[in-house]
Amino acid sequence: MTHLTTPSTPAGQAHFAAFLEKRSAGKVLRSLLAEGLALPRRDRYGDIAWRPPTRHAVCAILKNPAYAGAFVYGRTRTCRPPLPGARPTIKVRPRAEWTILIKGAYPAY
Repeated sequence: MTHLTTPSTPAGQAHFAAFLEKRSAGKVLRSLLAEGLALPRRDRYGDIAWRPPTRHAVCAILKNPAYAGAFVYGRTRTCRPPLPGARPTIKVRPRAEWTILIKGAYPAY
C-alpha cells in the first residue's frame, strides 16, 4: 500500500483533485482504496500508523482548514459533564465563533 504522506505529494494532490472532480467523500474514498493508498492515523499511543483510508479520515482531511492555508484556534469547545465522573463533551463551534482564524497563514494545497 502506498503512503499518502502530505497533500503536496502527487498522491496527496490526487486526493484533493479527486474531491474537486467527484464532489463526494465516498467517491474519493473508493478511488483511494482502488489506488491502494494508506493514510496516516494516530494509534492509541500517539504513534503514526499507516492504515487504509476510511470515510471519517477522508472527511477529516477535507474539512481541515490548514489544507486551505488557514490557521484556526477555537473550532471546538469542551463542555463540562452534567454528572461527576462523566466524560466532557466536545462541541463544534460555528465559524463566526472561532477564537482565531488567520487566512493565508500557510501555503494552501
